[in-house]
Amino acid sequence: VSAAVSWAKLTSKLAFHDVGLGGEDRVYKIGQVPYAWPGVGFGTITNEHPWTLKTLRGMLQMLGNKRIDVFKFDVEGAEWPFLEQALGDPWTREFLKSGGGRQLLTEIHFWPYRNHEHATSPKHPNDAEVDSLNGKFQRVLAELQDVGFRLAWREPNGDCCLNVG
Repeated sequence: VSAAVSWAKLTSKLAFHDVGLGGEDRVYKIGQVPYAWPGVGFGTITNEHPWTLKTLRGMLQMLGNKRIDVFKFDVEGAEWPFLEQALGDPWTREFLKSGGGRQLLTEIHFWPYRNHEHATSPKHPNDAEVDSLNGKFQRVLAELQDVGFRLAWREPNGDCCLNVG
């Protein structure tokens, strides 16, 4: 009985919002969401209804948050434009640097080469572009360290993904 009561108490404080995370505050029309690997169906399908994506600033404003204790997200490749935008926006960069965001837990995806079994989308970049993108992703991770985050945990998840915190 106590577990059920505890679960009821916990879930009474939860709210779900029909938004995703991305590099800009925008509603994407059907079929317009940007390609990100692995995306939906490894980039071979796209959004079948309008998707609302928010930046970190957009999420904080929407929810009225002043601080995030634990920010857990798994957005199937959209973590890169989301994090890049958050670090590039002076306000959210300062928010992160000053401890407004205390912990990040996420799954990160490094893009595979075109010969990878899951790089089947015609939108998937060539190998030189993959190298460039993955280098940029490494720089984003270094910038997270520059604003004070430290890698405390990492767990491989397949051959192109890591769960990190």
